[in-house]
Amino acid sequence: IRKVLKKNNQNLYIFYIFEKGSTVKKGKSDYYKSFVEDTDNFFRENYFKEQAMCGSKLIITPSGTLLYNGEAITGSLLERFIN
Repeated sequence: IRKVLKKNNQNLYIFYIFEKGSTVKKGKSDYYKSFVEDTDNFFRENYFKEQAMCGSKLIITPSGTLLYNGEAITGSLLERFIN
């Protein structure tokens, strides 16, 4: 996926969004990961309305177009949307 992104001069930003009040422990390997607390329930109310057992994924373009919202394996999901 990284090779395809670089080849096509594309960027990918991944944010891990947690519900308000969640406890998150970052390990050394998580140093560059962006953890965000949904303090005003924006993501819960607008995107993650259904509770998911394995976590939900959301893909939005820089212009704000929603490409995907639901449960999926991250690698295979990204392969569908990266040209």
